[in-house]
Amino acid sequence: MKESEEIYFIDAVHPEHQSQAVCRWIRKGEQKTLQTSGKQLRLHFAGALSLNGMKILTKEYETVDATAMIDFSKD
Repeated sequence: MKESEEIYFIDAVHPEHQSQAVCRWIRKGEQKTLQTSGKQLRLHFAGALSLNGMKILTKEYETVDATAMIDFSKD
């Protein structure tokens, strides 16, 4: 590897915002409802970290697929 070259660790992440019941105490025989929004928002990011100087690169995409990862690798 040349001194001017860097190694990047690349990954994608897809955080979601939505209401979802995980657990709740309910008395036997009772029914409870949890209000939720009918909309789920999901974001798609590709990111990379270079250990040389701890540089971080990120880019948001409509979806993270092969085309997005190729695009991200070119930057």
